Amino acid sequence: MNYKYITIILVAFIVCFALAEEDNRRPPPPSCLTVKCAAGYVCRSSALGTGCVPTCQVTECRTGYNCIEDPVQGATCIKPQVTTCMTMRCSAGFVCRDDPVNGASCVPDKPSCAVVLCPVNTTCIEDAVEGATCVENPPVVTCLTAKCSAGYVCRDDPVNGAQCVRDVPTCAATSCPVGYTCIEDAVNGATCFKPQVTTCLTVKCSAGHVCRDDPINGASCVPDVPTPTITCANVRCRHRCIDTPKGPKCV
Repeated sequence: MNYKYITIILVAFIVCFALAEEDNRRPPPPSCLTVKCAAGYVCRSSALGTGCVPTCQVTECRTGYNCIEDPVQGATCIKPQVTTCMTMRCSAGFVCRDDPVNGASCVPDKPSCAVVLCPVNTTCIEDAVEGATCVENPPVVTCLTAKCSAGYVCRDDPVNGAQCVRDVPTCAATSCPVGYTCIEDAVNGATCFKPQVTTCLTVKCSAGHVCRDDPINGASCVPDVPTPTITCANVRCRHRCIDTPKGPKCV
């Protein structure tokens, strides 16, 4: 037997045994069974290793981007591709409607009141199933056929039809005395009242002004303009002028 080959086999066996012992002494690689992550993070394992990655709970994406949970990288911000009617095809009986946020969608092809012209004396209404429908306008009730109960009179309204209102006088048909004002009372109708008029007994005017009483509008302050004094000095008489308590007198 060749001792050279036996020696090589023994050396190889010893090396393999030593390597196996070294592998047994090494700690096992980390796994998500042993890794603990902070709040808002989750454990992910991949070919690159095992570690904690953020979730959408703690990730804030900029405007126009949405957060998705990637199975490897965790939270990832992406900009969604919004479909438009330029690329979408709808089946028969449906039409495409563009939405800048949610993208295009197919909806039932129903006519709308925006494009439907209804004949005279009819009104267009939107029906959830049929779409736009023209219905005949209900006849407008007038005071020729309406009957009101005692204490009420009929008033014609071209839109809502005849209305029964309380039979009370109105300010349009009521004449109030001088100094009085008419108001419409919801119960009694037109009512004349005299507003509280101020007098010079309670009004104080600033310097250079005097108070003048007005029985309708009340007291007011006006500029104090002195009344010019008339004497024989500014009166011309044919003969002679005499000043009296009542003013100049020609004699």
